[in-house]
Amino acid sequence: MSTPKFTAEQRAAIEARTGSSLLAANAGSGKTAVMVERIAAAIREDGVPVNAILALTFTEKAAGELAERLRRRLTDLGEAEHARAVDAAWIGTIHGFCARLLRSQPLAAGLDPRFEVMEETAAERLANAAYDTALESWGRTHGADAIDLAASYGPNLRDLIRGTYSTLRARGQARPRVQIPRQGPAPDPSALAAAGEAAVRDLRPAKDGVRIAAARTALDECARLTAAAMGVGEAARGATVAAGGTTVAGGDAAMGGGDPHPGNYLFLEDGRVGFLD
Repeated sequence: MSTPKFTAEQRAAIEARTGSSLLAANAGSGKTAVMVERIAAAIREDGVPVNAILALTFTEKAAGELAERLRRRLTDLGEAEHARAVDAAWIGTIHGFCARLLRSQPLAAGLDPRFEVMEETAAERLANAAYDTALESWGRTHGADAIDLAASYGPNLRDLIRGTYSTLRARGQARPRVQIPRQGPAPDPSALAAAGEAAVRDLRPAKDGVRIAAARTALDECARLTAAAMGVGEAARGATVAAGGTTVAGGDAAMGGGDPHPGNYLFLEDGRVGFLD
């Protein structure tokens, strides 16, 4: 029976028994070996049942490798019975864990017991089909202007929309929705001009971060007024706020509002997206 060689830090992680532990290391540094040894120790020394082990990884391949290495390690340690029971451990991806949990109680979850977790390639294919259908429906509803707007973003539009959708899903929205701001009357041109002039005054003397907060406030006000004016008429287009020759916003930039976090603006310009936090 071969005994793996571990560093003092790795051995400390394996032998830790109180509280939570975070193991952070570079690729190839032995994290999986430490995890295998830690699980084996929990089974052999602490009497933890194999089916009470939960180990989550990012991919099915990594999960399979972890299970196989644990099985071999238990076999090397003379724990043949525990090695045979490794398949009962909860070792897999988060998707696999959730599927296994739901499959054990499908009626309580309101699911068909025969449900399946969609493969990544199939999910990608359906997502692209849904995007194509939505874009086609949007074009039919809003006409040539909508088609021209979509075309102006070129091939990047699909990635922009799907990326935003994925981000909202990651933030907990089961059915992501982006609020569309209501278009109101154009703001007083003098107020817009005053906001721009204030931004210029505050940006000019700013050096090494001095007065940046004040300049930011002025720019936020300018952005708010500009956002309200966009789409009202050509008079709202072409406005620029320049500070020392640097264009802050302008041209045909379209500002989208509705962000639930005050002070955050989404700029769409020439097919690019950026967030101002």
